[in-house]
Amino acid sequence: MKKLTIIACVDQVGLIGLDGQIPWHNPEDLAHFKKYTLGKTLIMGSKTFYSLPSPLEDRVNVVISSDVDKFDAHIESLIAEYAVTGKQLPVICLAGSLDEFFAADLSSFGDELVCIGGGAMYSSLIPYATNMVVTRVNSSVKITEKSNVVYFPPIDNSWKLVKKEDLKSSIGTNVGEIMYLESD
Repeated sequence: MKKLTIIACVDQVGLIGLDGQIPWHNPEDLAHFKKYTLGKTLIMGSKTFYSLPSPLEDRVNVVISSDVDKFDAHIESLIAEYAVTGKQLPVICLAGSLDEFFAADLSSFGDELVCIGGGAMYSSLIPYATNMVVTRVNSSVKITEKSNVVYFPPIDNSWKLVKKEDLKSSIGTNVGEIMYLESD
């Protein structure tokens, strides 16, 4: 099996999403995410895909969704948008389910698959993942009764911390930590 990595950014209580968005803006984590995922195949749920400002360049974007009509409409709008800019649309693939994706020939998708979310994808793939890269940011978010929140699933004892590094801002302030974990 290929290496399957889960990459996520969480706050101190494991929050990953608030009202369909990442609840903070952390340029340092975004730079780390880009550096780690460039050139790799990314697996994501449809909510994550539609929340992105654009498909992630220099990566294969695999979207897991059974709503083909919504996906096709979104792709048509992206094609039109990219035609105006003259830029090339990144590679985007649709799989109706994780089972469908993993039943396909994955030989052209590189040595490492990276799950980038959301919550349902993380929960579904943690049992099959070989690695996790989890950034814990120093952020506090106001949550109300009406907030739609998504948390990262609990990490059990089968995961071993193999490396930890501080996440520092451009002026040297510690803004979080990056944990690299492997499954037993």
